[in-house]
Amino acid sequence: MDRSSTSYRLSEVGRELSTRAGDLDANRGKNRYPDILPYDHCRVTLSPQDSELHSDYINASYVPGGVSERDFICTQGPLRSTLADFWRMVWEKNVHVIVMVTNCKENNKVLCEQYWPQEHTSVCYNRYQVTTVHQRRGPGCLITTMHLCQVTPLNILLMRSTMLVLHVFPKD
Repeated sequence: MDRSSTSYRLSEVGRELSTRAGDLDANRGKNRYPDILPYDHCRVTLSPQDSELHSDYINASYVPGGVSERDFICTQGPLRSTLADFWRMVWEKNVHVIVMVTNCKENNKVLCEQYWPQEHTSVCYNRYQVTTVHQRRGPGCLITTMHLCQVTPLNILLMRSTMLVLHVFPKD
């Protein structure tokens, strides 16, 4: 079997599942890539904001992990325009650990906005204040300790791989 037929078969997986929420005009600008959308049956929904239509959308999906169908969340690297939604999701879903498996930039292309502040600084995203408390190097990763505050603080650990090369393709 050649690579092209394997590629085709993999690209067809899940095509019959609905992605209506991500396809809505109001939500298209919230998707980093037009062809990578969350399936409606497992997408993460945010609480609606002040009667703002479609404010419940974020390009993120629940992923089973052994205990339940919603053990983990996979999401796209946030866009500049979705940073506040990203932190709202972290707050609302009570996320304590973020594992980042992409680089912010690769070959001068932005793959993910930097969503955490520099060490010992804070940034506000709407109602959420994010503070980077400490950064350290771990084996093959950078570990960032943050506090996310709306009313009370939520402690978050961000682990970013230092060994990623995402878009490497075979030469043939």
